[in-house]
Amino acid sequence: MLEAIEVMEKVWKREPFHYEGDFYNAGYPSVEATDPDPTRDLNLQSDFTPWGGRQNLEIAVTGMSANSSSMRFAGQRGYLPISFYGGADSVRSHWDTYSAAAVEAGHAADRSRFRVSRDIFVADTDKEAKRRAIAGGLGYFWDRYLVPVYKRYGLLQGFIDDSGTDITPEDVTLDWLAEHVWVCGSADTVTRKLEEMSERIGGFGTIVMNSHDCIDDPEPWFESTQRLAQEVAPRISMPSPVATS
Repeated sequence: MLEAIEVMEKVWKREPFHYEGDFYNAGYPSVEATDPDPTRDLNLQSDFTPWGGRQNLEIAVTGMSANSSSMRFAGQRGYLPISFYGGADSVRSHWDTYSAAAVEAGHAADRSRFRVSRDIFVADTDKEAKRRAIAGGLGYFWDRYLVPVYKRYGLLQGFIDDSGTDITPEDVTLDWLAEHVWVCGSADTVTRKLEEMSERIGGFGTIVMNSHDCIDDPEPWFESTQRLAQEVAPRISMPSPVATS
C-alpha cells in the first residue's frame, strides 16, 4: 500500500519518471526532445490527478498495532492518521509515532486531525443499546469475523487491559464487548465513554464510526447514527487546530 501511494503521487505530478520497486514497476511517458511536435509530451501525460487537484485531496492512513509503521508513514507525508482502536496504550503510541514523524518531516503535529475509529451504538437506554448492538450487524460481524481474527493474532489483550477485568481472550463474549469495547449505551453513556477515552489517549479530532451490514433491520442503526450526530457529537470537546504556516 505504501509503495502504491508513492507511485500514485509520482503520477499526479505529471512529470516523466521511471520507478522499480518491491511490488510495482511504473513510469510516466516522455518523448524525445527531438520530437517535431512539442505538444506530444503533454498529450501523452494525461491528467490523472484527483478531481479538484492534489492540493484539495486528503489522504488518510490507518494503523492498529502499537508503534505502527503506517502511522510513521502518515506523519512523514503529512497524511491524516486514523487509529483503529485496540486499547488506549496502542492509540497513544499511534499519536506519539505519528507526531514525531510529522515534526521530523517539517509538518505540524495537529491533534485536531487525529481520527480514532470506534464501534458505536446509541439507543434510549444502556440495556436497549446493548440488545440492539448484539442482535444487529455489529454483533454479527464481531462474533463471526473480528473475535476469531483478534484471537488468532493476539489483538484482544489491549481491550482486556483497558477494561480492568480479569479474563482471558477465550473468555470474551459479545456481552463483554458491548460493556467494555464498543462505545454502547444511551446518549449520556456514549458521551461519557468518549470523553473518558479522550482523556486517556490525550485527545482526538474526529471519531470515525465503523459501519456494519444492517440490511436485515436497518432502522436501529439509522436511529443510532442520528442520535450520535444530534445528541452526542455536540457535547464532545474537540482540540483546537494547530496553526500552520
